[in-house]
Amino acid sequence: MLTVKPKQLETGCILARDVMAVTNYPIIRKNTVIKDDHLDLLEAFLIEEVYAERTKVDGTTFQPAEVPEEDDAPQSKDHAFIEQYLQGVQTYKKHFNSWLQGANVDVNAIRQMMQPLLEGIVEEPRRALFIHHYCAKEDYIYHHAVATGLFSAFLGRRLKQSPDVWMQLGVAGALCDSGMSQIDANIFNKQGPLTETEFQNVQKHPSHSYNMLRNTQAFDAQFLLGIVQHHEREDGSGYPMGVKSDKIHLYSRIFAVADVFHALTSERPYREKQSPYRALHMIANEQFGKFHPSVVHALVDSLITFSIGSTVRLTNGEEAEVLFVDSSHPAKPTVKMKQTEKVLDLKFENNLFITELVAE
Repeated sequence: MLTVKPKQLETGCILARDVMAVTNYPIIRKNTVIKDDHLDLLEAFLIEEVYAERTKVDGTTFQPAEVPEEDDAPQSKDHAFIEQYLQGVQTYKKHFNSWLQGANVDVNAIRQMMQPLLEGIVEEPRRALFIHHYCAKEDYIYHHAVATGLFSAFLGRRLKQSPDVWMQLGVAGALCDSGMSQIDANIFNKQGPLTETEFQNVQKHPSHSYNMLRNTQAFDAQFLLGIVQHHEREDGSGYPMGVKSDKIHLYSRIFAVADVFHALTSERPYREKQSPYRALHMIANEQFGKFHPSVVHALVDSLITFSIGSTVRLTNGEEAEVLFVDSSHPAKPTVKMKQTEKVLDLKFENNLFITELVAE
């Protein structure tokens, strides 16, 4: 990370630490992507220095106008992974733009981009629960593709698929939305709700993805089926074919949960992001019957396993440590408040919810 003066910051920089002032809580949180209003806030509070990541949200290297003081601490593996992830998003963006111009999909290039990221998730699975922090809504479609691939491999591994299969799930998952390149760019870049006609066009993208990939000889038929079915739902309410559970492949089920979980936890145009806990509650309860229980259970089990001991932020602004997660109420774990060390079972706190899983 870099120690810089606020005037050296640029839009798109990522804060590496909370920014404190005279308030009890940070005025700007760690992992925030800097925008113009954040720069105004730093100036208003007379903040003298902040800590920023070396890589901006668009994958480029942050190069301040003046040479900042370099933090003596060595770069952590997690920071290196995030830099690699952001660069991967920009690599995917370049490929996507080439598909817009009619280029064929270079699956080997996507595999080379994804492989070190997939290895990073295997090395430290908890990273999968934090990548949504770095999703910029302006580049949402590219972040979503890479993250869906990572979550697909993560879930495949949790479901005890072989290494060859879950690695291939990671690559195929990243290409599930490649067909969006065949949709009018004005639709997928739209900042407001889609019209019915626009949504009908978007619903064609799984078929477009299938057609773009079927002649590459990079995927077996079952992976291609998974791609074309990744928006199908167990109750038949999905698209493009509206098939029900007995016709949906396991890989489709994995892609579906990975796709929705990242979408819910990410900042998107005209939709607020949800905490991983809230997103899981929505998938398991509010959308009950749409996703296969075995895949949902794998996601619930992962959140329980990898979030114990993690820091979360609550609706009252306070932070707490997760002590226990009840699989029947994953959005309402038992936590210990950081300031008071009071233990609370959030199931019995009707007005208190988790708003964010805080990256350490």
